[in-house]
Amino acid sequence: MEHTKTILVPIDFQEASLQALAKAVELGRQLDLSVVLLHTYSIPVVVYPGFDPILTPGLPDEIATAAKKALAQLAEANGGLETVLRSGDPATEII
Repeated sequence: MEHTKTILVPIDFQEASLQALAKAVELGRQLDLSVVLLHTYSIPVVVYPGFDPILTPGLPDEIATAAKKALAQLAEANGGLETVLRSGDPATEII
């Protein structure tokens, strides 16, 4: 069984992660490795003592849609890279 080597690039759309992406794309081309973009988002929840957690209706879908669109645009701008979109704690999702 042949294994494809991949460079996983966690991306938060900040300058440092965009620079890391540029380096990963360059390295991927040099070494014939695939590059996969990973973005993890979290849904803001408001919690007050004595109340159930409050989540704005529709917000999770709006956040997911915006994240998916931004990730797809970035992937396309960098040669049509594969993408992975996750919801949760970034450190956990990266691992």
